[in-house]
Amino acid sequence: MTLTYENSLASMKEAEFVAHNKNCIIIGKSGSGKSTLLRFFQELNYNCLSCSDLLRKAMHSNKEYSNEIALCAEQVLAIPDDIVFDVINKELKMIIRSPFVIESFPVNLNQYYYLIEKLRQGNCLNKTYFLYLDVPEETLIYRIIHRRTCSLCFSSYHLIDHPPQIPGYCDSCHQPLFQREQDQEVKIRNRFNMFKQYTMPMLERVKSDCLPIIRLTGQQDVMDFRAQLTKLLIR
Repeated sequence: MTLTYENSLASMKEAEFVAHNKNCIIIGKSGSGKSTLLRFFQELNYNCLSCSDLLRKAMHSNKEYSNEIALCAEQVLAIPDDIVFDVINKELKMIIRSPFVIESFPVNLNQYYYLIEKLRQGNCLNKTYFLYLDVPEETLIYRIIHRRTCSLCFSSYHLIDHPPQIPGYCDSCHQPLFQREQDQEVKIRNRFNMFKQYTMPMLERVKSDCLPIIRLTGQQDVMDFRAQLTKLLIR
């Protein structure tokens, strides 16, 4: 089943669906808004797991995997599945006991099969849906290449849409801003190619398995979705 925003009535139906099917898997390309949506669900008291955050932490603190994760990030390579499974397994077991949201996992077919088995074991597959943020690539390029990050507090700015008060410096801690290496256009497009190669076939498998997918196609879709879901969950 694929639900797609077309009008306000559709958005309400999708929000009602989500309100009754508590568990969410957020999938999308770099810059599509996955982390922002995850924070929204955190505010609604969902148990949340960010695979990308866990892998970043492992890159800095896990001596066994740090070098390989860093190399994959630098060269825009897929992190081996066995490393991903080991990094997220403990957190995954904890969150599937109650309503949860997972961001940036799974990203390929092997990870999909792994997650589906875990959800079956936890008796929660029938209350889980996929939320696919399908944003045009050129929109994402615009978002990412103008993004700058504080070197101290890691606050994020956009040079055109959300610039700092003093060019080049953070509004909060006044430290210099920098562009992350992975935000350079050539690396962004490489990540998009990886998404097409690995994640799109996984999404096709989700459809063929008849698992629910909600597809949001732009910023307004996301805003409408959040507004409708908030109304339903707090009433």
